[in-house]
Amino acid sequence: IDRLYADVPDQPLLVNTFAGVGFQPYCRQTVWRHFTPREAAAPVAPVNTVRPRTTVDDWALLRLYTKTVPEPVQAAEGATGESGAQPPLLENNRAENSVTYIALDAGIVAGAFQLTAGSSGTWLQLWADTLQPDSTMLSVLVGQGLRMAAEKRWPAPLYVASSDFHGGLETILNEFGFAPFSDRVRMVKHVVKWVRESVSTAVPVVETTSEVVPTSFAPPHAVQKSVPSSAAIDSGKA
Repeated sequence: IDRLYADVPDQPLLVNTFAGVGFQPYCRQTVWRHFTPREAAAPVAPVNTVRPRTTVDDWALLRLYTKTVPEPVQAAEGATGESGAQPPLLENNRAENSVTYIALDAGIVAGAFQLTAGSSGTWLQLWADTLQPDSTMLSVLVGQGLRMAAEKRWPAPLYVASSDFHGGLETILNEFGFAPFSDRVRMVKHVVKWVRESVSTAVPVVETTSEVVPTSFAPPHAVQKSVPSSAAIDSGKA
């Protein structure tokens, strides 16, 4: 099964239009924007609990994803139900313009953020347990995301999405100078994918016959009746 995604403004007409052709909403988001991430990142100091992601972190990141993302969203993003499927946190389709960092808490991966640079700005995506009363991890992720974007001189503005399951994130974004930009609805449509497979076809079995030995063919000749000669007739009379 393939998936088609649509990211549309949270307006009834547009949402209903896409729903009419088979798309289903799975997440609502508010996109926040920061025009001057370098200025906001100036007072943010680096921390030794944040480092770039390596391949040895994949298992811990998968656990973080399944713990912090609701199951319906996981299913819509293709992270469940398919062999070999990976969540967006582990995928990196634009490796040349994207980096992922992890945040540790007591040596355990407790958060992560991903920066992706584009032609008209930079996208910051966060993964953390936003329902915890202590918002320290969220502050670390947002602050270090700002700092890394400024350090790499990636294009402004900086965008970040607060999903409907991200409790408490909007307060942190407001503290760092982000402002609401757009309300969006993420939708997905599942499409059956045609797969070409070889199929075995039953072939009738032809019975074999014994080998035919070629022989010469001689047409039968007509049997000629013997006609008694005149001498024999004469002798018979005698």
